Amino acid sequence: MYLIRRGNYGQEPMLRGMTGGQINLTIDGMKMFGACTDKMDPVSIYIEPQNLKSIQATLGSDGSKLGATVGGSVDMQLAQATLSSKPVSGRAGFGYQSAWNGFNSHANANYAQQKSAYYVSLNYRKADDYRAGGGAVIPYSQYEKINLSANGKWAVGQDTLQASALLDDGWNIGFPALPMDVGSAKARIYSLAFQRFRLHERIQTLNTKIYFNSVFHAMDDSHRENVVMHMDMPGTSTTAGGFVEGNFHPSGKHTISFRTDYFHNQVLAEMTMYPEGGSSMYMQTWPASGRSDVGFYLNDVYKITRGTQLFINGRVDWANTTLQEGFGMDQLQVFYPNVQSGYQQITSAFNVKLKQLIKSNWIAEVHAGYGERLPTLSESFGFYLFNRYDGYDYIGQPDLVPEKNWSTDLTLSYFTDRVQVTATGFYNYLPDYIFFSHSSRTIGDDTGCAWRKDL
Repeated sequence: MYLIRRGNYGQEPMLRGMTGGQINLTIDGMKMFGACTDKMDPVSIYIEPQNLKSIQATLGSDGSKLGATVGGSVDMQLAQATLSSKPVSGRAGFGYQSAWNGFNSHANANYAQQKSAYYVSLNYRKADDYRAGGGAVIPYSQYEKINLSANGKWAVGQDTLQASALLDDGWNIGFPALPMDVGSAKARIYSLAFQRFRLHERIQTLNTKIYFNSVFHAMDDSHRENVVMHMDMPGTSTTAGGFVEGNFHPSGKHTISFRTDYFHNQVLAEMTMYPEGGSSMYMQTWPASGRSDVGFYLNDVYKITRGTQLFINGRVDWANTTLQEGFGMDQLQVFYPNVQSGYQQITSAFNVKLKQLIKSNWIAEVHAGYGERLPTLSESFGFYLFNRYDGYDYIGQPDLVPEKNWSTDLTLSYFTDRVQVTATGFYNYLPDYIFFSHSSRTIGDDTGCAWRKDL
């Protein structure tokens, strides 16, 4: 897994060259989507390392447990309240970085009783402009943010009930490589979960969770010099959903796990331009649009022999993508007169993996799979989304087909009590690859604007 630096502020995961809509980026299994059309706020920026328990990454279509994907999944699991005999525990820390006059402080505490526990985490970060080697100042690289998370856990017999909330606020966030900064980026994440243990002698666990999250993001150029035309660019994204997952043993050699989930995401991004000496101009860079998705995942681990395991899993999703009538739809009808208010699509995934113990300290794994993923709402309905790398503005294509990926990989691992060495080779083939293209027709001035024909 690699990380893409988003300014001086946050980082976005990349799996084998795939990122964005090609991978699932979730928080405790919950779907969440950023509110910036320019990808300045991947979900990962709303989580602080200090309130993480672990990160689980699964590569390729084998990561379809958390949703339709071609590149894999990254699940950021938050620290939780712990039931223990120790009533109060916690820690605090403070850091200072001279290169950008940065302050980083954090504290967390866990309060436990016999049948309940409560956890709270507070993080505050602030940085001025970064100073590179030699003392050169990198302008517009400052930021400030505060993050608060709270979690409660209650024992209900042998089962547990859990409630969580996370609030993340960032402001005055600079992006040196972009023509705009971020005035405000806010996230609110709430969830309620119930976990049952030992429902039956063959059913180990059953987890149920419902959740809601919202993101507000506002780009800002008011502090920039030599701005040709001032623009306000707020965006919102709200997601609600839930899932049920569990595992059971139908026989001594099979362990079956499943997950069924649903989410609905709604987005709107606006732009108001204020030309000097002229009237303001308004458009929706993300028209009011949304997506509802329901999926089912099934995985079987078959123990062939003591040193040989076979993994087989599959997933199917049905999605309904909607475009609200009104201003945003009217915009797209200029380029797509037959644009519809709803698009239904089905995606699927299937994977097979064989894991073999070779001798006593060698393990070989071979995997083959197929996966699909839906076009993002930007790829479907985006309207004049500026690409900093080539200077073009891009327009989505509403009737894009799902992206597809055939993949295979081979992994060899050698391990001892003190050393582990792993070598992996992989191959991906994407017969339907979503990528932007420049139309031969342009609109506007000499710099040119192009719309997506096959994003």
